[in-house]
Amino acid sequence: MASIAITFIAVALLYKPESVIDRPAIDRPAIDRPAIPKSLEQYQERHYIPIERYIDNVINLAADMIKRWEGFSSTPYYCAAGVRTIGYGDTDPIIVDQGYISEEQAEQYLINRIEIIRTKIQTKLVAPVSDTKLVALISFYYNLGPSNFDNIARRINNGRIKEAGDAILLYDKCDGHSLKGLRNRRLEEQYLFNL
Repeated sequence: MASIAITFIAVALLYKPESVIDRPAIDRPAIDRPAIPKSLEQYQERHYIPIERYIDNVINLAADMIKRWEGFSSTPYYCAAGVRTIGYGDTDPIIVDQGYISEEQAEQYLINRIEIIRTKIQTKLVAPVSDTKLVALISFYYNLGPSNFDNIARRINNGRIKEAGDAILLYDKCDGHSLKGLRNRRLEEQYLFNL
């Protein structure tokens, strides 16, 4: 039974319709030119991670980092900048005005917002960045908003990557005073950004 399955897989991998065979290899889409390993053992050793898992991994890492720095509050409070906040650092008045939020709701709002932020970051940057840079930038954007992120993005887009990493540390102040918590958060973001 196993040899029949192996034969079927081999035939399926090697079969190409005539229209594909007739076209020059350079013109064929990648899906028509699968990378076939030299032996079945090599084929079985290959591992593929679906893009959904990759995306979820970035979101989950960013969410864990943000939750650690923001902390959770089920009821509204005023942050260091005097802004009404709830959940994991959420300042949306519609959510804050509810007056109460569960951890599950707060986490879902956080995940949704991270997905939106990730899209905005990727739209602003002219080239993709590594996972660690993306997680750092999501945390930075979540905490400081789009206009401050634009200052970092401009440096990245101009190829001044080291300068962008250094500039992250400039954003550790609230009302002109450096805060230890913000400084430590920026240091972690800079560390991830520079990996």
